[in-house]
Amino acid sequence: MITTKKAPTATSKSALVNGLKVSDYMIILNPGELVCNKITHVRKEISETFGVQMPSRTRPKLTLATFSTFDAFEPKIKSALENIAKIVTPFKVHLKDYQFYANSTLFVNVENKYAFLEVLELLKQCKKLFGPAPTLEPQFANNPKILISSTLAPIDFMQIWEKWQKRQFTASFIADEFFLVKRFNNGQFNVIGHYRFQNMPIDISKDLLFA
Repeated sequence: MITTKKAPTATSKSALVNGLKVSDYMIILNPGELVCNKITHVRKEISETFGVQMPSRTRPKLTLATFSTFDAFEPKIKSALENIAKIVTPFKVHLKDYQFYANSTLFVNVENKYAFLEVLELLKQCKKLFGPAPTLEPQFANNPKILISSTLAPIDFMQIWEKWQKRQFTASFIADEFFLVKRFNNGQFNVIGHYRFQNMPIDISKDLLFA
């Protein structure tokens, strides 16, 4: 489970749209300690090998949606996510090898993207809550991934990718919950909602069938 320290005096980092407060949010999956430790080790190895800065303080995560919306919508968003979680079936996420885009972003690829179809389609039905104004268009993870780094300079990226494209990465985890996180004035995202998937699959083993 993701844990965050909630300062009593923390306030959300907000902007104003039509006089109403707007904050940044994400809906994320936690890949678990084993995968997080493996990603953190990769970041550390790249940093030490190539002398580049890695997001060492940012916990690895798999982002399902990013959006900016009115703070006043938070209760409705939390209620919608709670309802979604009740009908989503937990699924296994397979991670395999590295990919890149924009010559600045290195990430671990999700091999079974089809597994995300159910939860993404349900989240997209909340688009009016996530992006209530034309200037606040939400983004959904149609190509789910776990970032290694997204701020590499092109020259650093070229050196890293030359070696890292030959490297392999394999891991998996069970996605059985998602988190709603919000950006606060310190620039950090803190968890403000935690929702466990409740539509448990029926697993009948051969032993039970022929008992």
